[in-house]
Amino acid sequence: VYAMICIGLIYPILAASSKTNGFNPPEGWTLDGAAYYRNQAADDYAALQWLQTAPFGVIAEAVGGSYSAFGRAATFSGLPNVLGWPGHESQWRGGAEEMGSREVEIERLYKTNSWEEAKSIIEKYKIRYIVVGGLERTKYNARDTLFKRYLTPVFEQGTTTIYETPITGVSQ
Repeated sequence: VYAMICIGLIYPILAASSKTNGFNPPEGWTLDGAAYYRNQAADDYAALQWLQTAPFGVIAEAVGGSYSAFGRAATFSGLPNVLGWPGHESQWRGGAEEMGSREVEIERLYKTNSWEEAKSIIEKYKIRYIVVGGLERTKYNARDTLFKRYLTPVFEQGTTTIYETPITGVSQ
C-alpha cells in the first residue's frame, strides 16, 4: 500500500515542472488575465484595451464553449455581451429557455448578407459594439463587408475591428 502511495506521489512532483513550463509562464508573472492576448493575439488585446475605456454598450462577439477564449470582449471590458458561454448561462440561469435563440442570431449577424436582417438583430439586443476579430473570422468565417458599408469602425488594428452601431441609448 505504501509503495502505491509513493508511486502515486511521483507524478505530481514530476508533472508540476512540465505543466508549468518550469514555473516560468510565457507571459511572465502577472495577475493580468488578458496577458495571454498581448502575446498570442495582439490585435484582439488592443481591442480589449479599447473596450475598457469605451462608453457603456452591449457587445456582439463570437459565442462558444466554456473555459475558452469566447466571451473575451465582455470578460475583459466589463461590458455585457449578447451571449458568451451557453453552457454556463444554462447552468447558472436554470436552463436554456432564457438564452432563447441568441446563439443562432449572433451567428446570423456575422453571416448574413442582408442589412435588414443584421439591423433587426442589432435592434433586438440593443447591440452597440460588434467585434470582428480572430474568433469571429474563424468560427463564422465572418467578413465585415456589410458592417463596413453601414456602420462606423471605432477601433481597427490588424485583423480586428470594432464597429459601433447607432444604438447608444442603453443605460447601465
